[in-house]
Parts: sequence; structure tokens; C-alpha cells
Amino acid sequence: TYGYTIYGTRGGPSPPESWGVTTQVEGKVYVHILYWFHEDYPMEIRLAGLPFDVVEGSSVKTCGPPLCTPSPDDVELSKGEEDAVVVKVSPELRDEYDTIIELTVSFSAWKYRKAEL
Repeated sequence: TYGYTIYGTRGGPSPPESWGVTTQVEGKVYVHILYWFHEDYPMEIRLAGLPFDVVEGSSVKTCGPPLCTPSPDDVELSKGEEDAVVVKVSPELRDEYDTIIELTVSFSAWKYRKAEL
């Protein structure tokens, strides 16, 4: 169902972390959260390598009827250290295996990928 967030994408602007990975295509960054450290309350994910000012919108792709109804308020974005994007998702929107968050970005985020990766 969500193969488009993996197949035909490139590695995302943030390096792999203990919580998961990011992938990207032109205009979109997909955040795959595979492991939640705190099950009962919102957890913040810091996306190193992706400046806050390029993100135009977000949505939880793994949230849909009948389990949940997507809302514009599903994902809370904030500006973290070094201008990085910080993502927070409430527990009821988490998928057991892979919570996928789609970020709409103003232009290709590929240029933000760290050179050492």
C-alpha cells in the first residue's frame, strides 16, 4: 500500500537513526518511524539535515479509516537545534510496524543530505 514511499525514492536528507529512516522524491520527504521509544506519549523525532523553513506541510500516511481519520493537526512540526525539523506524532496515530509521515517540501531536499553519507 505504501510502496511509493520506498520504491523509486532516494535516501532522505536525514541519516538513518535508531528510530528509523527517511526517503525522498522531488517535493516529498517520507519519514519511516520503525521504533517508538515512548509508547504512551508523543515522541519527538529530530530530522537532522532538513531545514525547518523548507517544509510546507505534513500528513500521517499510515492513518486512515476505519482506524483513524487523517487531520491537518496529526503531525506537530517545530524548529529544533541547528534549524532542524522536529516531528511529534500522538500515540493513537502510530502504526505498529512503520509510521509513515509525508513532508511536503518547497524544493528537492537532496541538497541537504550530508556529504559524508
